[in-house]
Amino acid sequence: MMVVPAIDILDGRPVRLLQGDFAQRTDYAVDIEELGRRYREAGARRIHLVELGAARGTGARTNAWIEELASLGLEVDAAGGIRSLEDARAARQRGAARVVVGTAAFEPGKLDAMLAAEGAEALVVALDLRGGQIMVEGWLRSAGGLPLLEQAAAFQRAGVRQVLYTDVLRDGTLRGPNLAPVRALEELGFAVGVAGGVGSAEDLALARAAGASWIVVGKALMEGAVPLTALAAQSAR
Repeated sequence: MMVVPAIDILDGRPVRLLQGDFAQRTDYAVDIEELGRRYREAGARRIHLVELGAARGTGARTNAWIEELASLGLEVDAAGGIRSLEDARAARQRGAARVVVGTAAFEPGKLDAMLAAEGAEALVVALDLRGGQIMVEGWLRSAGGLPLLEQAAAFQRAGVRQVLYTDVLRDGTLRGPNLAPVRALEELGFAVGVAGGVGSAEDLALARAAGASWIVVGKALMEGAVPLTALAAQSAR
């Protein structure tokens, strides 16, 4: 299992939100590139980079930090507001190894177009759950439709090979991730990433035992609940 630090950006600076709530925001006085360098030097190989304004629809994607982080030798997963093939291409052209797609995966034709153009290795579908409902548009609206595993199976048939499962109500709480769906998603044939709620090194061990291929850690790294040494200890695959 790979430990993947998250860098969530709002107004040009790293922040963390509680359960996706913009009114419950913590700002960190560190430069984005310096934060990436800190993680790389600690052993990270990959970064989960989220443009929160674009995710919520309050700003356009900039892709401004992808090149800087990639230049440090980090694989960048670009997330937040990737709503079209053009958005995916723009992020990839700036150096993103992967794009993370949520809302667009539920819009007719967009997922197929991205898979055809970029390939399954460069595409991760975000499965963001709040109280059993898959959320889209920056976690503001339910996607409706199928339950999690049925929807995931439909994505698998479409050619998706990687999913990132997030429990919205755990995100930013440090209460531990919800690992219940991980094994079932893995059995569908996905490489499964987990996010939301990581609060200790023990959570990393539990996620690995549950079958996660990677785990995204944000607040816990920023605030020391998970030590930076965990990046070197668990980043090799």
